[in-house]
Amino acid sequence: MPHGLHNLGGITYKSLWIQPYSIILPEDHPLADQTDLSIAQLAQEPFVMLEREESPQGYDYVLSLCAKHGFSPRIVSQASRTDAVLMIVDAGIGITILSHHLLLYASPSLRFIDIQDEEHQVDIVASWKTANENPSVPLFIQEVETALQRLESRQP
Repeated sequence: MPHGLHNLGGITYKSLWIQPYSIILPEDHPLADQTDLSIAQLAQEPFVMLEREESPQGYDYVLSLCAKHGFSPRIVSQASRTDAVLMIVDAGIGITILSHHLLLYASPSLRFIDIQDEEHQVDIVASWKTANENPSVPLFIQEVETALQRLESRQP
């Protein structure tokens, strides 16, 4: 179930695309050659985060994930856009945890590392007011699904 949507009355949603979270590192990071990492291995790393105002659920998810593994992330930088977060990581300022689909847009010098031992995923959804009878809603959902299928076929 998507973060928090089950708590919102009067909202209908449709899951469109499920992607795993990845640990994202610059290619020259000492852990960049690993195929997967545990969250506990990141305890001493500087973190770059998407600002909480931009993604409250994602921000809180990373904090709770780190807390579950016995530490609070040392946040050294925050940005309001995912492309800026990726650029800061690429510059070697820190690491981040974001959706794996960003690999499609990221610099080839970034490494997307799988997270060990747990299922971590981002559920990308479309949501709308249940009472909305606008006939364009199902058409919009259909167009988004078609676009995501094209995008998914481009994934490495």
